[in-house]
Amino acid sequence: MKWVKSFKKVMFIFGGLAALLLGACNNSDSGPLSADSPMTPNRLAQLIVEKASSKKTNNPLASANCSPSEVAQDGSGSYECTLNFESGMGWSKVQVSPDGSWQYVK
Repeated sequence: MKWVKSFKKVMFIFGGLAALLLGACNNSDSGPLSADSPMTPNRLAQLIVEKASSKKTNNPLASANCSPSEVAQDGSGSYECTLNFESGMGWSKVQVSPDGSWQYVK
């Protein structure tokens, strides 16, 4: 059981570093959200990978996979995302606003 706590701590730290590497700032690449044009987990994962691809880093992001945590009909809300870097895996929580902007959160 002790290894689980250690693993969670390492993943939390790695997730925080991932957010710093990817630019923990507002990203408004998707435009306003609506029931006709909602944010989806796949769309968010694609936006994260596209944003990471635009940054030069020694540890590139290979892929992302997002799952909704607390999400409204338009797709705004909280997501948990697994970030697959070339050197390993991390995770991050992502908050999506109704205007389509998104940011990494702790």
